Amino acid sequence: MNQSLGIVEVEGLVTATTTIDAMCKHAFVEVVHLEKTGSGWITIMIQGDLASVQAALEAGEEAAYRHGQVVAVKSIPRPDEGLYGKLIPKAGDNG
Repeated sequence: MNQSLGIVEVEGLVTATTTIDAMCKHAFVEVVHLEKTGSGWITIMIQGDLASVQAALEAGEEAAYRHGQVVAVKSIPRPDEGLYGKLIPKAGDNG
C-alpha cells in the first residue's frame, strides 16, 4: 500500500466531527477508521498521499483546537502492511 496514514485523537464527538469535516474538505483523504478509545477520546484514521494527509492533519488539528481538545496528531508515510487487519481495518471491513 503506497498510501500514508494520518491519526488524530480528539476529545468529544463534536470535536471529532468538526475535525473530520475540516480534513475531508481541505485535502483528498479518506476516513478509514473511527474508534472511541475511552474517556470521551475518539481516534480518527485517514489515508491518502503523504502531502494530502499532512495538509489534512494540519487543517483537522486547527479545527479541533477551535472546538475542543486535541490529544495527539501523527502521520505515518507508507505504513507497514502488518498494521492492516490488526490496527487498521482492511478495505471493505466494517470495523
